[in-house]
Amino acid sequence: MTRTLLDWLDREPWHYWSIALLTTVAWTVTLLIDRDDRRWSRTWWLWSGASVLLLLAWRWPFLVGPAIANPDEAQMIAGAITLKSYPIFWKYVDGTTHGPLADVPLLFAHAFGVPLSYGGARFVGGMMMIGGWLLAARGLRHCGSFSAIRLGLAPVILLWVSISFYDFSGYTSEMPAIFFALVAIWPLASALRSPELSIRQRASLLALGGALLGCIPYAKIQGIPLGVAIGAVSLIAAWRRPARGRFVTALLAGALAPSLFLAVYLIIWGLTQQFWLTYVLNNLLYADGGEFSWWWMISQLWSWMDVAPGLQPAAGITILAFLAALVVSCRWRPIRRPWLPADAPLLSRIRVRGFSLSPGGASRFLLAAVVVVAGVYCVLAPRRFFAHYLQFLSVPLGALGIVAWCELRFRMAKLSGRAEFAVLAILALLMASPLIVARLQRANPEMRGEWTRRQGEMRYPASIAIAQLAQPGDTMTVWGWMPYFYVETGLPQAARDGNTQRQIQGSMVEFYRQRYLWDLERRRPRIFVDAVGGNNFGYNDRTPEHRHESFPPLRDFVARHYFLAATVDGSRIYIRKQ
Repeated sequence: MTRTLLDWLDREPWHYWSIALLTTVAWTVTLLIDRDDRRWSRTWWLWSGASVLLLLAWRWPFLVGPAIANPDEAQMIAGAITLKSYPIFWKYVDGTTHGPLADVPLLFAHAFGVPLSYGGARFVGGMMMIGGWLLAARGLRHCGSFSAIRLGLAPVILLWVSISFYDFSGYTSEMPAIFFALVAIWPLASALRSPELSIRQRASLLALGGALLGCIPYAKIQGIPLGVAIGAVSLIAAWRRPARGRFVTALLAGALAPSLFLAVYLIIWGLTQQFWLTYVLNNLLYADGGEFSWWWMISQLWSWMDVAPGLQPAAGITILAFLAALVVSCRWRPIRRPWLPADAPLLSRIRVRGFSLSPGGASRFLLAAVVVVAGVYCVLAPRRFFAHYLQFLSVPLGALGIVAWCELRFRMAKLSGRAEFAVLAILALLMASPLIVARLQRANPEMRGEWTRRQGEMRYPASIAIAQLAQPGDTMTVWGWMPYFYVETGLPQAARDGNTQRQIQGSMVEFYRQRYLWDLERRRPRIFVDAVGGNNFGYNDRTPEHRHESFPPLRDFVARHYFLAATVDGSRIYIRKQ
């Protein structure tokens, strides 16, 4: 049944597009129905289900027949494959610039049947992003109109489900960091704004929200400013509550809990030095080695966003809605001056006396401003143009959209039901149209047809050869930047490094080389692959500086314990001597 449906969807372009667009129309209807916020629970479940279906309708070709994308995605899947057999991060797996909480979600989903593959990882990433916003909206309903919140999040959600750009459709380390930040909003907003909770319940929710924010550094250090921004606003709000001492203590204790747990973990396994050198110091050196200046990157941010089809339209729509909310929130008053003629232009006789915000509008504007600054900082902090960093902009865009629509919804309160529905429907159409047009104009040709062409996972020729040589229980290590081999063979890493870029070049090359050799001597993998040359990623020129022979102790180790079994597409595959 499923195979028949997929074959039909993939047979002709209009099959795919008709299902995707019809699902979008049905999802848009869920934004407009049940504008009575007293029935928010039923509406939330309906909207959530429609959002998940929307994700599947647009992205299913990436999930069932995905092409190979960013090697960072493969490295995290390889880390999860290794942790499945050897569940000690920093001893058996090193994520370089990402932490354990980027790999663990894949392992957690695998326990429920999601495969550790490209498609499985992309399903997890998509569900994390959509689920994060859905749960954030559930908490934010205490801060404004729930129908306005749904409309405010519409551009972000539609962007995420429809975009085909590989750095957004693939699984990235930014996704878990964003997920923790979004999910933390649910307990934090509920604790601070829900009217029916007791002091104990509020304190518990604040501790939970703080713990979720405290997890962000161990998914992606780059996401810390976003967590700090949300935590700081929550801390100020908690301080203004009657039981502020208890609330502030609960929030701070929750935020520190993940770090205390990690400290105990590192001490027990003796990994404190590994954590400091390979995660903290490595990230600091990475950020310090940025290629561009801050001001130049800020000036190029808007044009940079064009690499992800639909991101500019989503940002433009959201910013225009935010500016419209500012305009309608102004108090306008004619200037009473006798020297002005009666037929003077209207604008010359009107002045602004300030803002007339809706209830809670000031705090929403403050939150949006702080989140926008933090989100943009997260994108620019490494001072490099890697498109997956732009995912951090989704949180500022969502914040601006919610603020804008809460204000606009408040201004439309005096309209009749039919007039309000008509205005909302027109505005929803205006929101959706640019994103759909951008998606249609820049459709990835590799997206549709993957199921027909691949009938499953795409694999490198060297992966096929390795799988034929492998035996049950084998481990493998790859010299080079080809973590794809771990994913496509299902073999765990023998060395903790998913790629050896830092063993080949960088400021800490000697440390990484010695650790790599120590891992091999300790684990003695049956398969060693030199993935330098051919069509391999990163190092496809077999120069003396890049091959494993450039490290003499490793060269001697391989020559002593391994023999060359095959050379496939530039990759040299060695098998351990018996």
